[in-house]
Amino acid sequence: MQEITFSREEHIKAVTRRRIKFVVEKGAMARLFKKGTNEGLQRAVCERLRFDRVKSFATRDDFDAWHSSVVADGCWAAFTDRGIEEVRWGHFAKLINIILYELVANNELVGDGEAKRLRQWLHVPIDQKVLGWLRSLQKGVRLPRKLVGMKGSDYRAIQQAMRDEADKRGIPAIWFEDAYAD
Repeated sequence: MQEITFSREEHIKAVTRRRIKFVVEKGAMARLFKKGTNEGLQRAVCERLRFDRVKSFATRDDFDAWHSSVVADGCWAAFTDRGIEEVRWGHFAKLINIILYELVANNELVGDGEAKRLRQWLHVPIDQKVLGWLRSLQKGVRLPRKLVGMKGSDYRAIQQAMRDEADKRGIPAIWFEDAYAD
C-alpha cells in the first residue's frame, strides 16, 4: 500500500472545502443561490475564505475589515438571479458567517484557546428570528424587515447590536445562533 502524505496546509484546505460543501448544499442555503452554480460557488468561497488568514488576525477590527472585503467581492454576482446588491449583505454574508462558524465550532482547525478568541469576532448569521429578537429588545432601533435589499450599513448595525447584547450578557455574539438552532 502506498503511503499517503497529507500536510497541515492540505488538511486545512480539505476541511475548509468539506465545511463549504456542507453549508452550500444545505437545503435552506442552497435555495438562496442561482441553480446550476453550486460547484462554482463552492470554489469561489474556498478561494476567498482562507482560514489560515482568519486565524492570523490580531483584532476584531482586522476580522471585520477582512469580512467586509470578502462580502463586497464582485465574484458573487455570478451566483444569484437577483441583482447582487439586493442579496450581498443578506445571503452572501450569511453564507460566509455560517461557514466560519462551522470551522470554528467544530475545532478541527483550531484549539480551544484559538476557538475562544475567534468566537468573539464571528458575525451572527442574520435571519428573521434574529431580526425579530433584536426588535423586541431594542425598541426604536431601525432594522430592515427582510434580508433582500439589506445594505452594508444595516448589516453592520445589526452585528453591532448583536455584539452589544452579547456584551451585556458576557458571551460571544455567535452564541445567539445556538439559541435559534432548530
